[in-house]
Amino acid sequence: MYIHKNLLIDETLTNREKIVFAYLLNFKKQIRISNKEIAIAIGTTEREIERIVAALIKKKYIVSVGNTNNRKLETKKSIRPEFKKGQFNGFNLDDDILVLKLDATKKLILAEIRSFLNSKIGKCAVSNSHFAKHLNITERTVRYALENLEKAKFIKREFVEKDGMVERRLCLTFSATSIVKQDKQEEEERSEQVKKIEEQKDDEAIKIFNIYPKRPDMTEQKVQEQKNLCLPILKNKTKEELEYISYVINSSKSCESWKAGFIPYMYTFLTKSREKYFNESTKSKFEKFKRDKYVLEKSVCNLVIQSYYDEILKKKGNEEQSTDEEIYIDIFLNYSKKYKDLDIVAYKQICLAELKKIKLKDTTSKKSEQKKEQTKTKRELLKEERKEELIKLLTKLEHINQNKNIYLSLLSLAFDEETKRKYEAEIARINYTEAQGLEHLSKLKKELATLEDKI
Repeated sequence: MYIHKNLLIDETLTNREKIVFAYLLNFKKQIRISNKEIAIAIGTTEREIERIVAALIKKKYIVSVGNTNNRKLETKKSIRPEFKKGQFNGFNLDDDILVLKLDATKKLILAEIRSFLNSKIGKCAVSNSHFAKHLNITERTVRYALENLEKAKFIKREFVEKDGMVERRLCLTFSATSIVKQDKQEEEERSEQVKKIEEQKDDEAIKIFNIYPKRPDMTEQKVQEQKNLCLPILKNKTKEELEYISYVINSSKSCESWKAGFIPYMYTFLTKSREKYFNESTKSKFEKFKRDKYVLEKSVCNLVIQSYYDEILKKKGNEEQSTDEEIYIDIFLNYSKKYKDLDIVAYKQICLAELKKIKLKDTTSKKSEQKKEQTKTKRELLKEERKEELIKLLTKLEHINQNKNIYLSLLSLAFDEETKRKYEAEIARINYTEAQGLEHLSKLKKELATLEDKI
């Protein structure tokens, strides 16, 4: 797939939209292709393609003809591929880069690196400014993308000295073969997971068939016949439906007719007698049973986790370092033997949920204690500050009082009226300052008393 520079410098499109539009330009005027097919070719999700196609239609680059099931796409805007010798004209975006699980910018950078590779040394010396200019992005984005590509081992950067200057060289370190191998490995892992789920389902179906009571007159041949009829039905049920069937079987065992040996064949029980056994009344009882079971499992988990968290983790002092999954495994190894009847999957879900609550509660408690300690420390510091302020104020009031006595003595010795008025004014000023100081002293004493009570 070729992407011309005129499309690359288009500021109205994002890089993702440029790739999709370039892909559509490879087709004829009318394009019969689904979003799923585009997603597989581009290496993204179907939902992402839906958004990009909608954006291209809105920006009038393409138009959609027909309904969703029989849709045709037409390109409305054409890109004139002008090729100038000795200049950058664009590059090929190969399939092995397209299918990579990377964002559009990184795919375009990889494609441009490949287009500039020296055939002899397999490296290129393209600058960040070149990438930024021709891909219509910032140099900062280029630096970030190259760092991430190198970390993911898609490229390798080398710095060599040339003509007294340091030159950076880029080379690709991935191949189409390695990608195919990776995809194959992922596919094998997925199929293995599906296989395990199917095996687990088969085990559950066999378990339910085995708990169903057999009629006294049943021969081995009849049991095998019932097994062949019932197992396909049970295997097609969901986990919740299997739990419901198991509950109904265990509940029906206490019926007088079943105790007397009048037990329907399991195939009849699952098909023809559904209205009798699987009715609304039984369903509501099952829902209640599930709720009660969940409450029981939750309370058991809560006790176990709280005990483990308090007694073991805190003693070790590593509750901060251990992950929830590690704690759960440790709890399960230590306590699971005591609670054999619990559903392992449900136990894990409840255990992890309760563990988060306990950790949150513990963190909140720690923060609360820290806050109290900080508040106490602040109050103690404030108290010390106020004490120092009180001492300074008392010293100041003592000086004021001494000055006042001096001016009173001078006033008694003065003969002329002007000098007397001068001393009286000074004494009045001192009295005002003293009154303010005494008022401040009263406030300080009250504040110190309050702080003492709080501490």
